Amino acid sequence: MLERALDLEQRLSPGCISALGEAHHISGDYAGSLAVLDRIVDPPYYVRLFRAVNLARLGHVDEASRVVEEAPTGFDLERYARSTIRMCARQEDAELWRESFRLLGLRL
Repeated sequence: MLERALDLEQRLSPGCISALGEAHHISGDYAGSLAVLDRIVDPPYYVRLFRAVNLARLGHVDEASRVVEEAPTGFDLERYARSTIRMCARQEDAELWRESFRLLGLRL
């Protein structure tokens, strides 16, 4: 449904586009997730971090690490990661996210 919505309205909020990116990530389609997230113009940091998770999964760890280093002052990376993991209804999804964030060097 989100893909159809994006086809109909190119200016959806970053949250809607991010949700579609999350669906691709959870299904293991990291390149697809990146393609969706790249549709967001001037993305907020959490979207850039989400891109970094997908980049790390695709083996682009150096590029992903640069995003982590650019975290805004006061942005708690580990707290954000733990929050993302806690929102998962299925344990296997939570573990996938945990491993994704570990690829960025976060200790969870």
